[in-house]
Amino acid sequence: MKNKTAVFFGKFQPPHLGHIITINRILNKFNKLIIAITFVNNSNLNPYKIKKTFEEAFPNNKKINYKIIAGSIEEGTASLKNLKFDIAISENKKIINIIKKIGYKTMFQSRSTGTGFSSSEIRSLHKDFVEKKISKRNTKFNLKFEKLSKIKPLERVMPMHLANIERMILQDGLILKPLIIDKKYKIVLDGSHRYAFLLKFGFINAPVIEVDYEDETIFVGNDLKHRYLIDKNLILNKSKVIKAALNEKLLKPRTTRHFFPFRKINFPVKLNRLIKGKPNNIDFLLEKMTVKKEIEKNISYTNEINEELKILDNYIGEQKDIRLYLSHQIKMMKKKTEY
Repeated sequence: MKNKTAVFFGKFQPPHLGHIITINRILNKFNKLIIAITFVNNSNLNPYKIKKTFEEAFPNNKKINYKIIAGSIEEGTASLKNLKFDIAISENKKIINIIKKIGYKTMFQSRSTGTGFSSSEIRSLHKDFVEKKISKRNTKFNLKFEKLSKIKPLERVMPMHLANIERMILQDGLILKPLIIDKKYKIVLDGSHRYAFLLKFGFINAPVIEVDYEDETIFVGNDLKHRYLIDKNLILNKSKVIKAALNEKLLKPRTTRHFFPFRKINFPVKLNRLIKGKPNNIDFLLEKMTVKKEIEKNISYTNEINEELKILDNYIGEQKDIRLYLSHQIKMMKKKTEY
């Protein structure tokens, strides 16, 4: 394949070390490589800035050319007519299938794995990015009220924890955070104890934020570290979550960790804004566990948070190393231009 030209498709929102490693692997197999940067009007990073980042990462590499393509391959709005290549490469199987149907030769490239090697994970870390996305998609994340009868629980709840939440909500007379539910099936992705409270006290409706569970920026794990890392202990996926909820096979308390591309900020709702009905028996939602077991659960969750903070420290260290590396490259290139 050394005498062949490959094209590597991606949005690269944002470009990261995983992309650089993948590109180096491709360069070892092909004589020429076109990095094709696709973008749509609502892309957060300018494609020309993405191109500049790659140029700084691969200075004066004559094997690489860059092509900026307006549109989305998934949506069929991107044109490949001006590209001359022998084989198309992508880390996205959906894109591979689309290009293959057009008639091109394709090759699937596995993603490089490691801390900070996922654009989705990096975007979720970037506060400014998240807040910008929320403001752009404010209609998507608007607070609304949904009938509780339509909402499906996913997990059982811890009795003592629920009792504490009950006292706080009744004392304040309000619910600070809405439930986060899947808009298609109405599954509770975040807020199982608040759902149990509302059901127990007979509320007819609930404050919710609906999300598109098929959105790739929303993902699930069974440990907080899965926000950044994929390892052998990852046993959950979205299909398992949906299956459990629809078949009413409730998971144990705190089984899932759902990660969203926005911050779970407070949307206080007074209880008197909600429609009240008759109380309900919620024994089916209560996990049989002692107070000691609940304390152990909370200690375990605290340990997850500590581990997550360590991962964040490592990620910050890696980004500083990349910044130092790129700064060194820039200085070297500036010196060459002086002669």
